[in-house]
Amino acid sequence: MYRIKKEEKRWGIPLKPKTGFSGRKKVEVDSFTEGVIRRAVLQFYSQKKYPNVIDLHRYFKEDDNFPSMSRSTLYRIMRRQLKFKFGKFEGKPIPMDRPDIAAHRAKYLRQIKKYRKEGRQVN
Repeated sequence: MYRIKKEEKRWGIPLKPKTGFSGRKKVEVDSFTEGVIRRAVLQFYSQKKYPNVIDLHRYFKEDDNFPSMSRSTLYRIMRRQLKFKFGKFEGKPIPMDRPDIAAHRAKYLRQIKKYRKEGRQVN
């Protein structure tokens, strides 16, 4: 600001400060992309694999439909937007679902098991 005021006095015309864009464009993550991330983590679990952010980033990098983002951005999205907690398993930090979501899933699976025992048709 000091430089701009000084040049205004010197030349007698108002000058606009230099503006520009620096940095990368922000990665927008919608609810569909959030669901893709969550399903990928659950898919790893169903295969008896415990993914970390490096594995997930590698998995998403191979997918052309998934938006391009860095590992740290993926980690930040998982922590802030998806509310994943990272616990240690065999020395590696792995994503774990929020306790309330895990409780809902367990309740749902118990209900399905109960309905099947009763002979109801469950699709």
